Amino acid sequence: MLIAVLLAAIGVRDDDIERTYAQSSALLGDGFIDELAAVLGPELTAGSARSEAALEAILASPAAYIQDILAHIRYDHGTVAAYLLANGLEPEELERVRNKLVG
Repeated sequence: MLIAVLLAAIGVRDDDIERTYAQSSALLGDGFIDELAAVLGPELTAGSARSEAALEAILASPAAYIQDILAHIRYDHGTVAAYLLANGLEPEELERVRNKLVG
């Protein structure tokens, strides 16, 4: 979520953010999934249908999540950048992020 918000704040198109976010769960490695299951507790250890469904739900990354989050932020703050600035990010920090990611 944080990366999606930062990307929106520096002007990356929503459809690009949504597309890559939706693809992200397919790119998670087995090691990450195993560690997450271990942290969440024994009820989510691999092997049972319930645990597999729970992990799938936790790791899901549908584009609609990002669409809703960005829409809510824009409704409340006008822009995603304004949201970040209203919550403590300094303009210079936002510019550094933009320069690092966009060039």
